[in-house]
Amino acid sequence: VTAAPAEAASAAPAFASLESAIDFVLEQLRSSEEPLLKRLEREVIARALEAEDNDVVKAAKRLGLSKAVLQKRLAETDNASPVA
Repeated sequence: VTAAPAEAASAAPAFASLESAIDFVLEQLRSSEEPLLKRLEREVIARALEAEDNDVVKAAKRLGLSKAVLQKRLAETDNASPVA
């Protein structure tokens, strides 16, 4: 486990539990017209790719998906309308 940069750590609140973190995410995503699960999935995939230096195989493994499934979801995301 690596430490987050100081500026990133100060921007994000600390959470006592996974449930409180999920509550925070849900509140942040409530304002969007896009379905919540699709937006959350896109964000999680983007973060996994970023964490793995855009290595699709490693990101898929981190997410518990096959490379083919991750590529399919990425293609679906690319075809989705942009979020305002």
